Amino acid sequence: MISANSIMRYTLLLIPFLVLGSRYTFAQTVIKQDGKFGLADENGSIILKPNYDTVIAKATMPTFFILKNEGKFAYTYKVQTDSTTWLNEKEQYWTVSEFEFDSLYIRALAIQVHEDVSRTLYTHLQYKKNGLWGMIIIQSHLLSGSGIFVSAGSYATGLGRSYRREARYDAILGFEMDGFYVSRREGKYGLMNPGTNEDYTPEFDTIPVFKGWISYGSDVGRRERYVRKNGKWGVIQMNAKTKTLQYSVPCSCNEVKKVGVNTYACSGFGDTITLFDTLAHTSFIPLVNGSPIIVSKHSTRVLINEYDLSEKDSSDTKPFVLLVNNSKYPSPEKAAGHNEIYLIDLVTQKVTAYNDSGTYYNLYLGTTYLISQANLHPSSSNAQYKFYDLGTKEFLFDLVLDSNYLLRYSFYHPPRCYPEERYDMVELFYYDKKDRKKILGYYNSNTKRFTRRKPKCK
Repeated sequence: MISANSIMRYTLLLIPFLVLGSRYTFAQTVIKQDGKFGLADENGSIILKPNYDTVIAKATMPTFFILKNEGKFAYTYKVQTDSTTWLNEKEQYWTVSEFEFDSLYIRALAIQVHEDVSRTLYTHLQYKKNGLWGMIIIQSHLLSGSGIFVSAGSYATGLGRSYRREARYDAILGFEMDGFYVSRREGKYGLMNPGTNEDYTPEFDTIPVFKGWISYGSDVGRRERYVRKNGKWGVIQMNAKTKTLQYSVPCSCNEVKKVGVNTYACSGFGDTITLFDTLAHTSFIPLVNGSPIIVSKHSTRVLINEYDLSEKDSSDTKPFVLLVNNSKYPSPEKAAGHNEIYLIDLVTQKVTAYNDSGTYYNLYLGTTYLISQANLHPSSSNAQYKFYDLGTKEFLFDLVLDSNYLLRYSFYHPPRCYPEERYDMVELFYYDKKDRKKILGYYNSNTKRFTRRKPKCK
């Protein structure tokens, strides 16, 4: 059985297959006689007599084949019964499954790298039977070589071990790096891992493409997924040791997002913002002047940590930003701003609030956050942008721009600078009526200085 505790690294390979019909032969491996196909080994000795309508093969995987006969599918692979004597030809043989499948194909290959650097290949077969889908996993040993399937001297040799998940799903979707597939049954979604024999009953409205995390160290085996149930979002935790499912965040959120290594932020849990610590199994509500942050049910937009700097800092010591645009303060045309912004410190639980009535904010980022009071309902043809440090509210600089244009930003990496300086510099610009880029200047978040000259590294 595949243990989640022992899985160190997975590599997924797309598997293009060659269907061998009347026009193809296959290098002394696939044989054809009277319109039927069979298999022969490298020496020409018969493995399977040519009794099959179709053989589906991969040129670089000579120990595994899918067979078709009279509309039904089966599979065959080379078995190695003694894992300590891989090259003992007397202990190798080929096995053929029953022709019981209406459809059969390889869904994915997963490679497990062990501590002794040996490798095991798990071939994931998805099959259809009586209108429902199931899974079969075949375990193989990867022989040493310069690649995985390089030549006949470096390929997967079957161990003869297999695991089967019976056909009971309407669909099997999305194999991900945590080893789980999303299953669908009677319109509901669940999770299944055929290797660890974990199967969580489909009960959710949807489970999106993998966004969870795999945790190691003191919390080995904790896997998390976003889920939606009864129209609300939450986070579930799959425990590989106990094979149980718990909620890290209850399905009570309009939006939920990971904002730290062990922390999720949930909006719409009641009318407040609630933070959940999934490691300590605790939650708290951040306060502003002793009161919780209230998100109106009529908010047109609530964004949690819209701008993510996790590439540079993914720890729980990094503050995150909550952006709210309440419908009672509609954003002015082209502003694309928010009238409520909160910087929340996960360590101190301190909240820095920007929620001045009638004021709209845009957020620009470097290593430190940069905020501007933008487009304050300008009565003239010009709009003024006043920039502040998001954490300290320190005034930094201002810009004036024709209100017909929208101020934009992007990270700027000066040539011949270190890659880690990628998020230190912000380029501020706009596009004129001829769609030409006009640069207004550059802000260095380390020095907290704005310059109209293109910066250079020393």
